Amino acid sequence: MCSLFVSKPSAVLTTGQEAVRQGLQSLIQLFKQYPPFNSLSAEEMLQLLKRGQLVFYAQGDVIASPAQGMCERLWIVRQGMVRIASVESDAAGQCSEKQVIGMLGVADCFPLGALMGERPTSRLYVAAEDVFCVQIDKTDFLHVLHQSESLRHFVFKGVSSLFGQLYEQTRTSAYERNAVGANLNAPLDTLLSREPITCTPELSLRDVVRHMHEQGISSIVVMEGQQPTGIFTLRDLRRIVAQGGSLEQPVAQVMSTQLVSLGLEATVFDVALIMAKHRIGHVCIIEDGRLYGVVSERDVFALQRVDLVSVSRRLYHAATVDELVSVYRSVQPVLTTMQAHGADAIQLMELISGLRDHCISRAIALCLPDHPAVDFPFDWIVFGAGARGEQWLFSKQQSGIVFDAENAAQSLEKQQKLLPLAAQVVEVLQRCGMQLCQSEKLASHAEYCQSVQDWQQHMQTWIETGSARDLSKQQSLLDQRCVWGSGVAWERWHSLWLQRLQEHGDALRRLKKTVLRYRLPSAEQLQRFLESEQFVVADQDFRKQGLRVLTQAVRVLALEQGCSDTNTLKRLSCLVQHQEIPMVSAHALRQAFNYLHLLKHQQEQKNKFEPEKSSKLSPLERRLFREALRQIMPLREALEK
Repeated sequence: MCSLFVSKPSAVLTTGQEAVRQGLQSLIQLFKQYPPFNSLSAEEMLQLLKRGQLVFYAQGDVIASPAQGMCERLWIVRQGMVRIASVESDAAGQCSEKQVIGMLGVADCFPLGALMGERPTSRLYVAAEDVFCVQIDKTDFLHVLHQSESLRHFVFKGVSSLFGQLYEQTRTSAYERNAVGANLNAPLDTLLSREPITCTPELSLRDVVRHMHEQGISSIVVMEGQQPTGIFTLRDLRRIVAQGGSLEQPVAQVMSTQLVSLGLEATVFDVALIMAKHRIGHVCIIEDGRLYGVVSERDVFALQRVDLVSVSRRLYHAATVDELVSVYRSVQPVLTTMQAHGADAIQLMELISGLRDHCISRAIALCLPDHPAVDFPFDWIVFGAGARGEQWLFSKQQSGIVFDAENAAQSLEKQQKLLPLAAQVVEVLQRCGMQLCQSEKLASHAEYCQSVQDWQQHMQTWIETGSARDLSKQQSLLDQRCVWGSGVAWERWHSLWLQRLQEHGDALRRLKKTVLRYRLPSAEQLQRFLESEQFVVADQDFRKQGLRVLTQAVRVLALEQGCSDTNTLKRLSCLVQHQEIPMVSAHALRQAFNYLHLLKHQQEQKNKFEPEKSSKLSPLERRLFREALRQIMPLREALEK
């Protein structure tokens, strides 16, 4: 092990324990403002802190380092700041501070991981300024840990437990606004209260309906032996009666053979999402080929005022533009309710993206009859956050159109027919409340309504000769997804430019440079910023410094590996598979991604419901904000390789 000079405390108060005892109540009151101590009782705090010793370190003193060997103490910052740094060894085996990776402030504990892992710390902890810490011996800390469930929860789950606290606070806030209360993260078996009701394919429709009536069910699964082959619902019955169909025909002739199913490990939210996606009211629960039951939308929403499936269907089947606008504007209360039931930021964004897709598709369908000249296929594309499935209701909409053309003349002719349609669709979406991209990246502009060949030429020029500035301005085009049309034309364009990007390593290097231009604040700057009484969360504070770096860094690294997924979390999984990012780092980045988006959404909610509190972050939010940015910092190192 490398040796590193370990500085002794500049002045340890000779009556350190007595000093802690005398100021114990004020110390408890101070620490109780911060997580994880805010979840500990006064007695637990007393038992922990009375065993401590108040210690002073002058600026530059090393408090903990790998050279100290097995970690035998825990420190809690009472006053001042402590910087965390990685260490490196020179040829002689001497260690030195390599890079500052974080800052610790009041009520932060360190080094918990090394203490509980019974190992030396792998980091260097140095007083960034004059610092007072409460120092607790390992034996005393473990004694209190054994008695305190709240403290154990934090120690063994770390920052994850703090994220859990914040999500619970957010859920509670949404719950209070909506007065609802079922948890959508509950497993599906909580909804399965009876054995599945089934029938055979040859049973007459009359007998099937009689059986459903006797059992009080709205659907029945048709089985051949032990194998489910179809499902029949009351909605199917209404259709058959309306069409004058016979009730004597076998159910096999009218059942739906497209079974939508989930396994037992799925959650109630998964059911709600798949119902909204497919606009269905029943999902079969099948595990290892065995039918465990059927979950209906009534099961999911019986105790909740959540009308997610209804909103999804009404969007998809809106008969007029006015109806579409009205339905889409009802989405916000649904999202608040879903949040009250436990949906996190990632789930909410997935839901919003799905509802937006339905709205866009219906807007196109409603506008098409006004443009009979558009009698040829085309694909409607979304870019940026829409393509990644990472949208909020206030996210800017970016769109484009791609179509096939035999030559330049036909390309121009089709473009001229499509542009009026696109302009009308964009106007409808704007009426619905979707915010449009300010840089005019919209399908209603000729530059974003092109044939496959023109798009390919545009991207080829951009990849081969685009400056760093051009690449930066057009990066959202790297994230694209087809939301309307067959997708054939788009897939040809998308696969070709992805292949060309792989062939041009210089373009990837230039893309990396554009991401590296975005500077995260230094650990010292961030800590000062968070401690400021004037702290205000503005969009640029966390998106430019956090989300943008995370999203764009993961994008470039994934493209370098040939990953065709656009979603940030799927790209992270791809990087783990290619061993570019360790699993533990990917998990931390997922938490950071989820939290920063949640913070973004929270601020929107505060602006609407609690404007007087919208400019402040709670101690828990500040702690997680700092932790989220710290998790993102290593991505810059990956880009610099």
